[in-house]
Amino acid sequence: MSNVSVLPVADEAMITAPSFALQRKVGGPAARLLTPERVKKAERAVEKLVPPLVDVVTALLKQMEANVRARPQGLRDALFRDAHELRGLAGTAKRHRLGLAANLICRYLEDTDAGFQPDPALLSTITVVAMHACTETADTEPMIQMLLHDAAKAVVAQRRREGRGT
Repeated sequence: MSNVSVLPVADEAMITAPSFALQRKVGGPAARLLTPERVKKAERAVEKLVPPLVDVVTALLKQMEANVRARPQGLRDALFRDAHELRGLAGTAKRHRLGLAANLICRYLEDTDAGFQPDPALLSTITVVAMHACTETADTEPMIQMLLHDAAKAVVAQRRREGRGT
């Protein structure tokens, strides 16, 4: 069962984090408020968010791509922040493989400091994979899965070359 409660608000659904106060008010676990009808209503509300989220995700990818090319001061922090945000948005935007690509960037940068100079070739490769993974059909395309697999191996290899293990 999910850790999220869905409560009706007018004609829309509002998703809220579980609340112990709410559970006390309703006399038990708030999860019993999750009726199939309310879940469907919440899913319809989330569906409306997908197109604008895809636009946000695409803009974020383009920003990351521009940063990889320009290599500005603070590149590591900017890329980590953007990849982390992208990883979080990808599932809601129904781009699960995009989330995996963003996770590869996070994984590559995860134990580095602000002064770390990331490998531009690796980041360019992962960004290109992420662009392909942003398409509507990417989650079912075997080629995207193969690209992600190869990118994951490249992350492991680059981390080893940099003396950071796997």
